[in-house]
Amino acid sequence: MVQIYAYLPSMTVQRSLEEHDKHGNLKENTALKEWYQRYCPGLAGVGYIIQLTPLKTEPSLPELVPDIGWCGAFEFRPAEF
Repeated sequence: MVQIYAYLPSMTVQRSLEEHDKHGNLKENTALKEWYQRYCPGLAGVGYIIQLTPLKTEPSLPELVPDIGWCGAFEFRPAEF
């Protein structure tokens, strides 16, 4: 299982702070930025922490759609540690 924690310096969080007003002008969501600064500041220079955890059993793989060779339906399952 892969868990990815995104902190304030991460590109993911920085993009989520961007909003556009009704005229299309870019502005920053200051309330959300303050929340991240308070609860998920991260460390200096660290935007992401990636944690790999081995699973107890092999996960079942979704069926592929023959026409596209990719998954057509997704199922979210709880992890088994």
